[in-house]
Amino acid sequence: MSNHNKSSRQLILDCYDERWRAEEERREQQLREAAGNQWIQRIFESKIAKLGGVARRKLSTIDKYASRAQLLDEVKQRRFHVIEIGDQWLIICNNGELRLISSPNH
Repeated sequence: MSNHNKSSRQLILDCYDERWRAEEERREQQLREAAGNQWIQRIFESKIAKLGGVARRKLSTIDKYASRAQLLDEVKQRRFHVIEIGDQWLIICNNGELRLISSPNH
């Protein structure tokens, strides 16, 4: 139905619906980000991370519980390292220099 055929009441309701949907989407996004931040914090609060070890997470798990961008931001803030191998990220919870010693191409 075009705007010319809609009543002013219907136009107001449509506008309200659009605003309500946009606000709901914004709230849902905030909840997803907050949940993702909590999931990411648990990675870095783990014993292995505190000892400077390596945390391994499947990409599908990262995408399910947070986002790659969120996790990468946190890794960068901590000056840690991430290596992608296959379908996983290896998070090296140490900010020391990273050198690749061997790979199939070397």
